[in-house]
Amino acid sequence: MKKFLFALIFISLSSSLSAKDLEWTIPNTWERSSEKKAMRLATLLVKADNSLAIAVSRFPGDVGGELANVNRWRRQIGLAPVNAANLQEGLEVIESAAGKAKLLDISNGDKQMLAVMFPHQGSTYFFKLTGSKDKVSKEKESLIKLVKSFK
Repeated sequence: MKKFLFALIFISLSSSLSAKDLEWTIPNTWERSSEKKAMRLATLLVKADNSLAIAVSRFPGDVGGELANVNRWRRQIGLAPVNAANLQEGLEVIESAAGKAKLLDISNGDKQMLAVMFPHQGSTYFFKLTGSKDKVSKEKESLIKLVKSFK
């Protein structure tokens, strides 16, 4: 397993922020892409299918909160938004040594998205994988393992 310690500089259009230290272990079936993408700390690729990419990003604060993030992701795969009363129904809490993360697992037709929100030291880390149900569903346990490895 590869370990990455992220003490990176995140530069957005409006500000420059130093990322807080967060370490995690990437599953053996994934690898880190060398390609740099705007607004991402990293891109993780599934070795068996490089069309599956896990986008890793970090933003200051809570970026609008859980409801706004969940509804943005729901819209991205063609689902209607949920209200605050129904928000927690779709979120699974995952415990790690660094704190609690929330995993959203949603699908629409053949599309599936796994998205993780992890608040850490005044910022929120996001891990997102989108693709066909048959491919994305196979990576859920690997994503959960990655989240549980946060420290």
